[in-house]
Amino acid sequence: MGGSTLAAPLLDAELVDELMLFVVPRLLGAGIPLWRQGHSRPLKLLRTHAWPDGMVLLHYQIAGSE
Repeated sequence: MGGSTLAAPLLDAELVDELMLFVVPRLLGAGIPLWRQGHSRPLKLLRTHAWPDGMVLLHYQIAGSE
């Protein structure tokens, strides 16, 4: 687990095969970008999980890393 600062160089080096993203239901105004630099790779949704408070987990596999 970690943020985009940790994940971006690992993605660039193709050392990541799965991503787990959490959606927290809070309005933050302009928000924070997920990636500071562009990353475009196909993702395959593996599973989701929703909690009663509205938080959602999205678990993806990066295509080509299976």
